[in-house]
Amino acid sequence: MDEVTYQGLIDQVILILKGKQEDLVGILKQQMYEESRAMRYEKAAKIRDRIRAIEETVEKQRIHSMTFVDRDVFGYYMERKEVYIEVMFIRSGNMEDVASYHFSTNHNTIEEVFRSFLNQFYSQTRFIPSEVIIPVESADAKLLEEWLSERKGKKVDVIYPQRGDKVRLVEMAQKNAENAYMVSRVHEEDFARTLHSLKETLKLKQVPERIECFDISNTFGKQAVGSMVTFEQGKPNKSRYKRFKIKTVGQIDDYAMMYEVLTRRCKRAVEEGDLPNLIVVDGGKGQLGVALKVFEELAIGNVDLIALAKGRTESSVTGEKIGEQVFVPHISEPTMLSPSAPELLFLDKVRDEAHRFAIAYHRKLRDKEYYKSPLDEILGIGAARKKALMKCFGSIEGIRNATIEQLIEISKLPTKQANDIFNYF
Repeated sequence: MDEVTYQGLIDQVILILKGKQEDLVGILKQQMYEESRAMRYEKAAKIRDRIRAIEETVEKQRIHSMTFVDRDVFGYYMERKEVYIEVMFIRSGNMEDVASYHFSTNHNTIEEVFRSFLNQFYSQTRFIPSEVIIPVESADAKLLEEWLSERKGKKVDVIYPQRGDKVRLVEMAQKNAENAYMVSRVHEEDFARTLHSLKETLKLKQVPERIECFDISNTFGKQAVGSMVTFEQGKPNKSRYKRFKIKTVGQIDDYAMMYEVLTRRCKRAVEEGDLPNLIVVDGGKGQLGVALKVFEELAIGNVDLIALAKGRTESSVTGEKIGEQVFVPHISEPTMLSPSAPELLFLDKVRDEAHRFAIAYHRKLRDKEYYKSPLDEILGIGAARKKALMKCFGSIEGIRNATIEQLIEISKLPTKQANDIFNYF
């Protein structure tokens, strides 16, 4: 099975898990029609059988009650220290949607996990149904009922069913949670292959399970900042993101800025034994050389290093988009990866996140500077007096042109502050 077909099947499973079976059936019917037109009748027949199987499953999962009760039905699946929770949203007796959640149990029991999860789940602004059906017995069920009833404005029942249709609802949610786990495992295994392929393609010393990526952002050398983002097992870990305000470089010099940021980060990482598997810098050979200098100065030898440089948009010969250039130490020519290669798509994602984080910090500092007032430099002039002065005189220029008497009389300033403002301007 090729990668495109494989990914297509995964996408179809995800649609089912999200309760979007009708969307999937529509897609498959279109595919069946196209195969029939191309006279590939065997493939069309297989798609037809798949449609029938999905429609039968939908019919089995279609919940209809004469009471038309709104319910949230919870199920879970645990694997080692991970828990997958599935919620089926039943409205007027029909299952309208599902939602999946995944997190670590942190050594808590499933009862403790659900107690915390339900409190957070319903703390958000969301519709509260008449019934909440849970898969575990909870000592706090009555308290949860009272809280939800108060929020809804009418009685809400929290039910741990023992028999009947509601048990079958929970079993269905449990099965959906297990399916969510299976899909997650497929994605994790697929991504693990991408990381191993990245190691082989770029001839890295180790699988890049933890990556730190660095970027620089500035406007003509002003408000210069650096950013570091961390990806672990292919996922961003925002708790490990770091921002750096450039301290030692006052002019436009991206190399010197990158040197400062890498030195500050790597020096601390060496001291704390907290180095990643791979460091990525945004830039070409020049930035790679800067990073190598830092590695040499700090005697870092057990960390892989690469630099990403944007390639040309398209080839003048074929008209196709050309992949970005990946520079690795001690090899003069860059490695060119296909624009559609999973390895490059992942590296682009990491670099783009570092770029976004750097720009966001740079914009924050720039805006802070933009809104800075000369009055901030004068002792004794706080936010309230600054606001009053602007209201009285209309602008900084109006304050600048005011006499001491006007400052005292119009804005009711004490003599000392009026003199300080007059002398400042």
